[in-house]
Amino acid sequence: MRGGDRRSIAIRRADRQAWLTAAVLALTAMLDGPANAADEPVLVIMKNHQFEPRLVHVRPGQAIRFDNSDDVLHSLLLVGRESVIGEEFVDPGRSYTVRIPQDMPPGTYELACTVHVDMRGQIVVSGK
Repeated sequence: MRGGDRRSIAIRRADRQAWLTAAVLALTAMLDGPANAADEPVLVIMKNHQFEPRLVHVRPGQAIRFDNSDDVLHSLLLVGRESVIGEEFVDPGRSYTVRIPQDMPPGTYELACTVHVDMRGQIVVSGK
């Protein structure tokens, strides 16, 4: 085999390895989803004196954004975890974003609007 033939075989082999690496990386990205999905806040709409959705699942470190789509004032209180959300008032058309602490224990927590006593929801914090 001449020197040129060996070089061309080595180049084809390198091309094949590069293609295979690119394919594996693309497939991994598709299966894992977008890299910034974990950074996207969970959206909760306050409308018609309700939290929508009423049950929210989050992980420690994840943010929740509360949008007040009503024409009245709402408040937010995380019962038993007031250091996380302690009676935050949200004016009509405004938003409030909170990040769940990294050290928050897994569990189900009650979310309340202290302005409207029947307005309740739940935040479920899963393990890491």
